[in-house]
Amino acid sequence: MPSHGPHEEPGNDPRQILKDGCAECEYRAAHPMQALGHMDPSTFRRAMARAITWQTCDDNGPGHYLTTIGHVSHAEAPVLETIWVVMLKLRDALPLDVFALIKSEWGGSL
Repeated sequence: MPSHGPHEEPGNDPRQILKDGCAECEYRAAHPMQALGHMDPSTFRRAMARAITWQTCDDNGPGHYLTTIGHVSHAEAPVLETIWVVMLKLRDALPLDVFALIKSEWGGSL
């Protein structure tokens, strides 16, 4: 399934990686590894930043609004959770601080 473009419908949050109500996005939500495989580098970086911000806040259920990243859609939640788990495993397995590396690479803009 090829990558598809941004959703231009009114009310869609452009910060979301996958949108609720979009058949293609919901398919990707059901298949997080395929979703990750289809992301371009820019989208993947945004997804990593969203995953970190979402998973390190106090109230992080799907659909909850966070001032910094907006609503986390039900469609993107499984993908963000997958990214988060992989990042935790990398942090535990590699001799470097993955989160510090990402923050320094992006100028601390997580």
